[in-house]
This record gives sequence, structure tokens and C-alpha cells, in this order.
Amino acid sequence: MCKIAEDKIIIYGAGCCGALFAELLLKSGLHAEVFFDKSPAKEGKRLMGLQIQQPALLDAESLVVVCILKKGKLYEEIAQNLRQLGYKKILHIYDLREEAWLFQEQSLVFAPHKEQVQENLFRYENLRKHLSDELSCRVLDSILRFLLEDADVEFPAFEIEEQYFAYDIYQKIENESVIDCGAFRGDVMRIFLKKNKNLFAHYLAIEPDAAYLPFLQSTAKEYDNGKIEIKNCALSDKQETLRMRNYAQEDSIVCEDGETQAEAYPLDDLLEGRSCTFLKIDVEGYDKKVIQGARRLIYEQKPVIAVAAYHHEADFYEIFELLQSIYSNYHFYLRSYMNFQETIIYAVPPWRLIKEEEHEIYK
Repeated sequence: MCKIAEDKIIIYGAGCCGALFAELLLKSGLHAEVFFDKSPAKEGKRLMGLQIQQPALLDAESLVVVCILKKGKLYEEIAQNLRQLGYKKILHIYDLREEAWLFQEQSLVFAPHKEQVQENLFRYENLRKHLSDELSCRVLDSILRFLLEDADVEFPAFEIEEQYFAYDIYQKIENESVIDCGAFRGDVMRIFLKKNKNLFAHYLAIEPDAAYLPFLQSTAKEYDNGKIEIKNCALSDKQETLRMRNYAQEDSIVCEDGETQAEAYPLDDLLEGRSCTFLKIDVEGYDKKVIQGARRLIYEQKPVIAVAAYHHEADFYEIFELLQSIYSNYHFYLRSYMNFQETIIYAVPPWRLIKEEEHEIYK
């Protein structure tokens, strides 16, 4: 084990990333002392059994692990502030990525399994051959550098508000029928409504965690046009009961020892014959099972599909291979909206591809 096993550990960042790291520590027989977070709304609360407080000097010899999903300017500012408080040992969570023993059960790719990546390079290269533009290939290059070499690699990235709505590669239409798998608090729904106003046919938001339903219902009520529907259930490739854990009200992840449960259904069984022109999937690592449960929908209706592809190293090529096996004429694109952790794979049917004259608008 590395020296982290001997240090008192403070986690900076009382969000999903910090909560996942605290859980990994516990599963490895370690524990953190406290969470630091500058948000006044979190001060005094508890997360994963630990107190949340403003950054302060507790023990200068403690190791502070900064749990945010990107290094760079923000991390450097946090580290500088911690040094000014008197802390000497400060690491970003990615700085621990060589400690494989610590990340055996990771729910996000903090420490890539490099051997697995190396063994499957031919599948990444097969994906490259099917990518439809040069930008997608550049994103794939950054993905491989992140997985094999450099956690600090810069990604060619769009603003996070553009995530799922890559109107530089597929056409916006006025009768869009959206199925939002993993609707969370309605962030994507609000962006869609802002971009499309009232010019859409229907929006179905599917979210398994009841904690987020008030947010979705509030957004639906605000727009109150009869086009928004909310379903409180999970999705899978078969009907089953899933257990989930909510991490800091920022993510809910399927896990065997989760505190809550939800009934899961295949999307094909849930749809009741309704149409779908746009399928968004971000279900925290359950994405391939959702696709398997939507094979009939995808084959028959061939919607534009936008899938979060960053929960496991193999997601990029496995999701591509799965979608191509269902409909071989999809055009595939990769777009990043921060770094590895916010990368989306798009599958676009030929008739929704952006026309050349429209493409100039987005350059």
C-alpha cells in the first residue's frame, strides 16, 4: 500500500466524487476524518457519516485529497488555498490512480485498468474507423491518452450546456419526441425546453430516484403544456428490482447494498407504442442494459441517440458495437463537454444528419 494508508485523510469536495472516494476508502479498510467544502449550504451537514465543514487548519500533516473531476486552474486554486492554510500534503484524486488496490470497485473511472485498455486497443481503433468526423477522432485520442498516460490531458470540449444537444451534427426538428433515461433533477429537460421552446411533440422523463421527482415536477409545472410526462422507475434489459445509493444528491448509482430500491423495466415494454425521435441515456453505468432493453424501439424507430459513455473504460467501444449491431447505418460521433467524465457518444440516422450549408453555422 502507498503512504495514504498511514495518513489522516481529509476529503475536499462534499459532492458525488468525494462521496464515492469516501466509500472506496471504507471498502479498502481506511476512513477519512472530515469533508471540506466551501459551499455554505453544505456546512454542518454529514455525508457518508462524516462532518462537512469549511476548509480550516486541523492537522498540517493530514493528507488532503481534492475530489473534483478535472484538474487544471480550479484545482490549482484549491491547492494554493490549502497551502496557505498550512497543509503540506495535497493531492488530486487522479494523483492516486496508480494505487489500483484503492479503486477496485470504482463507479467512475478514477484509476483506469490499463491492461484492459491495452488488450482492447483494436476495438477502440475499430470505433475510430466508424467515427464520422475529425473532431470525434480527436476526442478519442484524448480518451486514450487519459486512460493510458495522462490524467491532465486537455479535451476538445464544448460547454456543458450543449451536452446531448449537438446541433452541429444532427438536425433540430419541431416535432421531437424525447425519451430522457436518467432524467435526474431535470437539468437536461430545462436545457431542451430552453433551446426548443414549445416546438416539440412530447418529452418523457424517466427517473428511478424519488428524491429528484419534485425537481422534475416543478419544471413540468412551470412549462405546463401537457407535453411533459414523468415516470418514476428504473430501466434495464429485463424486469427486476434494483437497489440504489444516492451520493450527495448529485448521483444515484445501482449497487447491491443500496438504501433504496426501484422497479426496473425494459424500455420496449414501458413505451406502450409511443414514438421516439431522440433517446438520451445517462444511467450511471447501466447504459448498455438500457440499450438492450430498447432494441425494438431502436430498430423500428431509429432515433437519434445520445449516451453517456464514461462510466467504464469499455463503454466507448461496447456501446458503439451494441448500437451498430441493432442498426448498422447509424453515423457515430464523440463529443466531450469537460473531459473524459463528460463524454457522449452520438448515433445519428442518415436523415437527421446536419446539411452542409447548416453545418457552416456551427463551425
